Amino acid sequence: MRSLDKNFRPHLEHLFNSSFNGSFLKPLQLREEQTSAPAIYRDKNVCDHFKLHIPYAGYVLVWEVRFDSNCPEFAPDFLFDDEAFTSFLTIDMLCERVPSLENWDTENPECLTNVIQELLNLYTLFQLKRLEKDGSPLSDECSKLVQEFELKEDQIQVLSGDSPIIPHHYTGSSRPPHDTVSILFLQVEKLLNFEEILGEMALQFNLREFSPNAVLLHMGPVLRNLLGGDVSELEVPSFSRSEGLSSYFGNALRILRETFNQENQSFEKRKEFHLGLRFDLLGLDQLSVIPIENDVPDFTTSSYRIEVDKFCAVLIVRTPRHSTANPRISLRTLSGSSHDVHGGCLWDLQVAIEAIMNSLMDLKAD
Repeated sequence: MRSLDKNFRPHLEHLFNSSFNGSFLKPLQLREEQTSAPAIYRDKNVCDHFKLHIPYAGYVLVWEVRFDSNCPEFAPDFLFDDEAFTSFLTIDMLCERVPSLENWDTENPECLTNVIQELLNLYTLFQLKRLEKDGSPLSDECSKLVQEFELKEDQIQVLSGDSPIIPHHYTGSSRPPHDTVSILFLQVEKLLNFEEILGEMALQFNLREFSPNAVLLHMGPVLRNLLGGDVSELEVPSFSRSEGLSSYFGNALRILRETFNQENQSFEKRKEFHLGLRFDLLGLDQLSVIPIENDVPDFTTSSYRIEVDKFCAVLIVRTPRHSTANPRISLRTLSGSSHDVHGGCLWDLQVAIEAIMNSLMDLKAD
């Protein structure tokens, strides 16, 4: 990026530092920086042309951005890896749907980011029109889904596997397999009202025209992390042509909502337990307690150095992440022997403290 003309560098820096739609699944990439000036007028290492590898619907679009160093106040030109999209665009459409291009302001570093997002919204419209023109049943399905869930333009991305790529010149572009349409739903956290908990999340469906039951659900890193990286823990409903995509999407949202509600309840329970245990342990007069570890913000593990009458042990507390089973509590002496702490419901802090004290005294007596 340092080789770019200083007039355009702030636009790229803003683009790559912004929470660009879909970039959390695949990062934006800057490639093939070039200069448009003839060699005789060319400043050393100053570029004004480059290609952006843009994540879209789970795949990659390659768009070339062409600034002009001789006229830095002008908006850039764009070359797309899909000639049909170029033919689809009209002057009136660009004026109406891409206002940031018409009102380009070189001094505003947000302009390029806004233009690309507006063009991506147009690309989604183009893909939906393409499905309609091809007579795809997914065209009606997508229209119903957008209306039913009141999705905004920047919340859905659609890409047909039959969208051509201009060969050679746009290396890095990718499309779904033939006869397959990829539909990516962004900002799903807003539909679930979990923005503060989840951050960005997306759902991707790959639908084959001639095999409507073959639906894949891909989840973003936030959901994978909440499920411990095991997608199989989330039971996805089977897709039924009779119910349609709207019903399928609604069922998926319901399952996600239930999953996150359970996860949130589990998190609050773990947090309350670990913080309460720490407070109670430090308040015991008969013990010397030094905290060793507490895995904030997950609250699944904590450990303490405990000393009573010159007898030392390490207390290790582990709470299950996805179940209501008892916490696993153990004591380990400096000589290496260990003892599991047992009791009734160890989630009860009073029961847990009493069980820890009893086990500690048993170890000390041994």
